[in-house]
Amino acid sequence: MILVEDIQELHREAMDLAEMAFIAKLKGDLENAENLLREAYKKESDSAKLLVDEYDFEPTRSILFRSAASLAIECNDIRGAERLIAFGLAGNPPEEIAEELRDLLEKVNSKRHIGTLVIAERPANVTVPKKQSAKLITIKGILKFADAAKSKIKLVDEDGKPHTIIVPEGMLSDIVRPRWEDTVTVTGFVKGREIHLVGID
Repeated sequence: MILVEDIQELHREAMDLAEMAFIAKLKGDLENAENLLREAYKKESDSAKLLVDEYDFEPTRSILFRSAASLAIECNDIRGAERLIAFGLAGNPPEEIAEELRDLLEKVNSKRHIGTLVIAERPANVTVPKKQSAKLITIKGILKFADAAKSKIKLVDEDGKPHTIIVPEGMLSDIVRPRWEDTVTVTGFVKGREIHLVGID
């Protein structure tokens, strides 16, 4: 049974804490701001998860998951943000909210991979290991294969060459169902021999 009052109360508390965190940050009290933001994130995440199986409870369901994912990103919980976005997209969000969730997913992936490129100041004689670099690429091809167990899709490009793309957990059905055997353009980061999805058009 959905307890709407509980969801509303958690959401109100989360928004109050987020506002308090913003004020604390303006005052330069960064430690307090971080603690308040984490509390806000937990409460908003809890409120969203109360609707995790309530797919007809829209647009409230997807709005709460979007809000919780935004707070997760602010708290630098990249994995948590991915999960929340996946839950939001797995329901029946209005197209506008779905687009905002996809935008957040791109932000999450950029944050994950660009983070490997941002290196603190260091002595000039210290070299950066190659594993810390990542390259952004774009591939145009036809979506021909999906492996749900491994969260992978395969594109066959215009030259007939196959490319395997790693898709964030929970996002596979959102990509495969509407795009199966369509020509798509994938943007991703190369890490080692793998390509990790950032966006798909």
